[in-house]
Amino acid sequence: MKLSTTILAATVVGGVGVALAERRHRQRLDFDSTALHQRLCSDITTDERQLALWDVNGLTPEQFARSVAVNRQISYTQMKYRLGLLNKRTLVVQIRHLMERPGVREYWQRHHAFRFAEATDRRDIEFLTLLNEEYDLATRHEDSQLATAS
Repeated sequence: MKLSTTILAATVVGGVGVALAERRHRQRLDFDSTALHQRLCSDITTDERQLALWDVNGLTPEQFARSVAVNRQISYTQMKYRLGLLNKRTLVVQIRHLMERPGVREYWQRHHAFRFAEATDRRDIEFLTLLNEEYDLATRHEDSQLATAS
């Protein structure tokens, strides 16, 4: 093998290794950030002082605690998707299951614009768009049930 071919192959292998290491590092940062967020949400829902500090929507403590719990579940589902633990099909199954709950739909109605505003990349937008689509389906289904009950 020529020396130039060997150098080229080593450079390619090294570049791929660096790219994979960078990807693993980013995933670890995402995971660690989510773990901190999960702990913060847990603290907020169990500590009245934290509830008072973080509530900016004028909700009752019970409503705000429920909203934080929903945020926690949505964030956890989003991180599983970001890390590749869910494919698009299984993600839709989980989101649909979440949207069956009135509290999740209430949270999404109130906070979806903020969630889109804080999205950082294409993967976040894709996740939030799926949430929005399932919210629309769930509310249309809820509306049709109310109309037939009347």
